[in-house]
Amino acid sequence: GKTAPLTGSVQCRTEYITLWDTEYKETETQVCTTEYEKVCQTETQRLCQPTTRQECSTVYEKQCQTVYKSVCVEQYKTEYEPYTETECSTQYKDDCEYQWEGYGNDKVWAPIAGTC
Repeated sequence: GKTAPLTGSVQCRTEYITLWDTEYKETETQVCTTEYEKVCQTETQRLCQPTTRQECSTVYEKQCQTVYKSVCVEQYKTEYEPYTETECSTQYKDDCEYQWEGYGNDKVWAPIAGTC
């Protein structure tokens, strides 16, 4: 091609190029599948049947009885008995004959001498 005439010390040109970039993307996916497994096991079964049995237990019974007890107690009691008491006394008395002696307001009742 034709180059531009030299005008100064710098030359310019335009170039077109196509660039290709490769970009890698990492993804993770989970794939699940159901697999059936045949499992065999032996089960034992308990067969129950009704039976009769005897149960015994000791029961304590409360028994009450009335017991009469003879209780003797000495008791002292004061009893009052009505009574009549006769008091006797011996009095010795001169058995005299008396007469009035004296005059007016000075009179006294006096024993007669020789009569006692």
